[in-house]
Amino acid sequence: MKEITCPLDPIYGFSLISSLENLEILENSSNFVDISDETLLAIVSKCHKLRELLLALNTRVTDQSIAQIPQHLPQLSKLCITDTKISDYSLAILSELKSLVYLDISGSSGVTDAGVESMVDGCRTLEFMQLNRCEAVTAEALRFCVKTITDSEDRDLFADLVVVYNGNRTSTQFGKVYAL
Repeated sequence: MKEITCPLDPIYGFSLISSLENLEILENSSNFVDISDETLLAIVSKCHKLRELLLALNTRVTDQSIAQIPQHLPQLSKLCITDTKISDYSLAILSELKSLVYLDISGSSGVTDAGVESMVDGCRTLEFMQLNRCEAVTAEALRFCVKTITDSEDRDLFADLVVVYNGNRTSTQFGKVYAL
């Protein structure tokens, strides 16, 4: 099985998923199942082929489990982990993912401008970052993203980046800054 998009039983669903070693896409974003660090660790440590991990509304996920993602899922390209308790530490670790193009950490109250800056500095493949409801992130982080990419001597190393911050979209496509 390569993809699962379905409601998950909070008791048995995730333990069954961790046995699917060839799983490439896991999405549980439309159904509220608040997973824990232990559950997330079980999934990422056994489902090494995951390319997309989309888990919304996870108030019990912390830096402890997120820090393990690059080690177990180096090919991860899409990550949606909203409403978590992660901090800037997680973004510094996630910036090591060389295939990550999409990141949604909306509602992650422990993320600040410093974390956003480390993500943009470290993950040159990132094309989309959603930061809605990240209360400690300010417009200054958005300015940093735009300045870093447009002023970089290695501009070609950066992907075109779209950042969504409190409902506003900014893009740095083709070396120009657009408010979308």
